[in-house]
Amino acid sequence: MRRLRYSLGADSNSIEKKGCFVSTVVCEIMQQDDDCYILSTLRRFRDNVLLPDPKTSLLVYDYYDRADPLVELLKKHPYRRKIAEELFYTRLTEIVSFIEEGKNEKAISEYMRMISYLESMREKITQFV
Repeated sequence: MRRLRYSLGADSNSIEKKGCFVSTVVCEIMQQDDDCYILSTLRRFRDNVLLPDPKTSLLVYDYYDRADPLVELLKKHPYRRKIAEELFYTRLTEIVSFIEEGKNEKAISEYMRMISYLESMREKITQFV
């Protein structure tokens, strides 16, 4: 059984995770503010689109469980800046564009694809840590 590490925020439609998300770490590495446009857009999408829907809310929880080990590895990787640049400029900006265009399914699919991509890199990332 998975151990969930989430708590309800002040707004019952939002949740706060104890720890970091992949997108937050990528933006930190890229020296973006915590309230930058990309993170704000992703958080609004999570809170207003994904969490209210029982089907997609499960994706959010699954993502958090999958992302934790990747976040820790990214933070320590000697090439974290290069990895973050790739994710920031090719993945996150595209996901935000899909959200802006109302292409929610594409945004979800691309985000999950990004996580799968990081998981596939996990062995390579681990060898440098």
